[in-house]
Amino acid sequence: MITQGDSTHATSYAKVQDNLSYVVTSPPYYGLVTYVQDQWLRNWFVGGPETIDYGRGKQLSHESPEAFAKSLGKVWNHCGDRLKPDGKMIVRFGSIRSRDHAPLDILRQSLASSRHDWRIEGWLDVGTADAGKRQADTMGTLSSPTTEFDVTIGFSRARR
Repeated sequence: MITQGDSTHATSYAKVQDNLSYVVTSPPYYGLVTYVQDQWLRNWFVGGPETIDYGRGKQLSHESPEAFAKSLGKVWNHCGDRLKPDGKMIVRFGSIRSRDHAPLDILRQSLASSRHDWRIEGWLDVGTADAGKRQADTMGTLSSPTTEFDVTIGFSRARR
């Protein structure tokens, strides 16, 4: 199932069934404040508008790595609410060059801020986005991509 909505709000999960085996997601990286605009075509395919709104709107907090992790923890709360007891999350996570904070540290902190007891079971260094088509290349940006990780995460339902 593919769904669209503000992942920090429980109402966005109303149509998502309980007892999911997996949640597969790639949340915005810390500092990436144009995530929605950069993903407009994908957004349009799942019912979003056909035009790009460059307003900031509601997003995860990007004030600091700690604030970002805390707001991402709210997303993990809702994901955990829908997973079955032996369910897993698969998360593609990384960083952007302008805010090159340790992405696995931010991810760990976000999991710790969730009401569920998440545990990282493994991760795979999947390299950089150099193998694909990067928007930065199209726009002529000189930045180089950072390493991304695919992280497998298990959990125990609500601990608080």
